[in-house]
Amino acid sequence: MTGVVLAILVLLIALGGLLIEKQYRNRPGNALEATSGTWDIQTDRPDHYRLVGNLELINHTRHFEIMVPELTAEVKLLSK
Repeated sequence: MTGVVLAILVLLIALGGLLIEKQYRNRPGNALEATSGTWDIQTDRPDHYRLVGNLELINHTRHFEIMVPELTAEVKLLSK
């Protein structure tokens, strides 16, 4: 009798875990879009360039806020 009750309890716990997992898997993902925004080139010297601008983050996920604690932009000079 105790074994049957224990088996039913384990089965109910496993079923609850599967339901939580299914709910988690069906959630929408992050639909965060990062666009380049607007940038300006400020030239101090002929051999030194400075880019000043703002990245734009657009959240397309409904009913959820997305927090971005840190964001950096790296540039690479492609020509002389």
